[in-house]
Parts: sequence; C-alpha cells; structure tokens
Amino acid sequence: MVLAGIGIKKLPSSSVILIEEDLGTVKSLFVQKNAEDMQREDKQILYLSTTRSKKEVYEEMSFFDITPDESKFTILGNFRDHVAMLETFGPDAQVNKKYHTIDSSLDINQIDICIFDTFSFIFLGESFETLVKTMESLTKISRKNDMIFLLTLDSGVLDPHSENIIRAMADGIIQFKTSHTGNKVGRYLNIPKMKNNLPLEKIIPFKVSQEGIIIDVRERVG
Repeated sequence: MVLAGIGIKKLPSSSVILIEEDLGTVKSLFVQKNAEDMQREDKQILYLSTTRSKKEVYEEMSFFDITPDESKFTILGNFRDHVAMLETFGPDAQVNKKYHTIDSSLDINQIDICIFDTFSFIFLGESFETLVKTMESLTKISRKNDMIFLLTLDSGVLDPHSENIIRAMADGIIQFKTSHTGNKVGRYLNIPKMKNNLPLEKIIPFKVSQEGIIIDVRERVG
C-alpha cells in the first residue's frame, strides 16, 4: 500500500477521505489498490464510477494486475444519477437501510468501504447547500456504520469554494501533484491532513508503473 511507504499504516476507520489530483488517473489507481488490499481483510467494497463503465473499470484494474473478488467488490459504472446518490447517502439517508435506487440488493450496513470515483462529477450543477449537507451525511454514516468513504476529486471541476468546503469537511486529504520541467514530468504526493496522523512535513516523489504507485524513498522534496 502506498501509505505504508510514507509511514501511515492504514486509512483511518470511520472516516471520509478526499483523494485529489489536478487531472489524471493516479487517484483512481490509488483507491483501486487500497480496495484490493482491504478485500483481503474480508472488507466489503462498493465502487461507484461516474466517468467509466463497469467494463472499463475492470480493464483498468486488469492493466495494473488488480483482481477484484466479486463476492466482496461491487462495481457500478457510469454512475451519474445524483438523485439516487443523494437518496442513499444524502441528508435523509440515516433513516434508510438499503441502497434503494442504486441497487436494492445492497445493504448499507454490510459495506465497509465506499468509493466515489469521481465525486466531483456527481455535484456538477448541484447547489452548494446540497454539497454541504451530503458531506455532513457521509460523515455521520461513516461514524455510525464504521465505514470509510474514499472520494476522488479532479481539481477545478467544481468551483473553488465548493472544493475548499470538501477539503475542510474531509477527515483526510491525499493530493497527487504533477510538475513539468522541460521535457521531464515530476509526480509528488502530499498529505496535508489525515485523521489520527500528524501531517507530513515534506512532499513525497513517486512514480507510476504497471505495478502501481511506487514511492521514491531516496528523496524528499520540501
């Protein structure tokens, strides 16, 4: 797991974690790799992709040798139904026990990790108040059901105020950054806050290979 390479043993339980990237697929690879690790611990994972079909998600995972166990790993692709999302995870979700319009066969009490990839696309055109209430609801559900929510965000898709509110309300933030110098591309990881962990004092260089996200332990950039 990437976090182990920088001294964080695991994602905190009962939490809402934001995984942020300027543009790209590193954030998706990160949540998929973490989900694969968690399914080995008999965790139940719900993966909602807003920009890719279920087949495309499987193909992406296969490229990086990620093998989801269908008995523990439920993938729903092309999930852009914000109404269903709000009915399930929004302000009134506390009184519901099932994923009604998402999938009536899934019991919210059986899910350990819920991934929204990408979270920002669900709220295009939605009011600021709806976003705030949904973040409050996700936090309540995470505490009540001991769930981890992983929310990926393409920076710049939502307005800056909305993105700052998501960052402020999340329990942890993991940022994947890319820099360009001449013909070279630099990739860096920053964790400005993480529940039950001290903030990192350095940004961490990393590389992406078919094996996944590889932390460069030889260098610290700060």
